[in-house]
Amino acid sequence: MKSNFENKGTKLFNAIKESEEKYRDLYANAPDGYHSIDIDGTTLEVNNTWLRMLGYERDEVIGKMKLTELLTNDGLKTFQDTFPDFKSKGSV
Repeated sequence: MKSNFENKGTKLFNAIKESEEKYRDLYANAPDGYHSIDIDGTTLEVNNTWLRMLGYERDEVIGKMKLTELLTNDGLKTFQDTFPDFKSKGSV
């Protein structure tokens, strides 16, 4: 028989798992294209909308493509000017 402490732990674990699943679904199926990049600009994750909008397969992008490969010359300049501040301050 489980103790009250074990029951509360199980309920908390299940609530956290359900919350994580909802978050992952929201990210994966959002109506806007989302991407996550690492400190060097390499793509860590993209959602399904991003893939559909840009016509890539996930395995073509994750860990292989840098965000800068998708930018126009003006966008690249803006990225190069602002990304260092974002990395150091957390916002631009």
